[in-house]
Amino acid sequence: MIIKPFTLRLAGIGAAVWFLAESLLFWLCIQTFGLMPTLLALTLKGIGGLMLFVASLKGLLRGVAVNPLSRGLSGLGDAGFSALGAFLIFLPGFAATLAGLALFSPSVRAGIMAWAKREKKASGRDQVITLDAADWQEIPPAGKPRAPATPRRSRRRDVAP
Repeated sequence: MIIKPFTLRLAGIGAAVWFLAESLLFWLCIQTFGLMPTLLALTLKGIGGLMLFVASLKGLLRGVAVNPLSRGLSGLGDAGFSALGAFLIFLPGFAATLAGLALFSPSVRAGIMAWAKREKKASGRDQVITLDAADWQEIPPAGKPRAPATPRRSRRRDVAP
């Protein structure tokens, strides 16, 4: 996936909207419940999210040990989305918690995977081929003739070949 300036601007606008939403939700909770109950709820949510994250991470690492990441993101599957959702629940704030809870939904997971597969196909780079230096040869562009190879000579003339 190629990151374009438009995409970066969109990410910046998204971050600003996220910050405003978090601030508004925090202010509304303080106005509704008071400061101490809101802070207590955030603390309990963070502890629960941490416990959920550790449990999800164990499942994710167990899955990676059994099935190495040879298939990319699809190799992570449900355990990866569970770990990401639990991490978002662990983060402070209410909007991150809502996003983390959404990642536990199978329909949201399927939508994200479908989007990732579409982006992968659109990029045209479906596979990565790794070659050693001896396995490939550089081919000059069609319009330029290749210079003839000259034999290499030793700089030291006093050494016998």
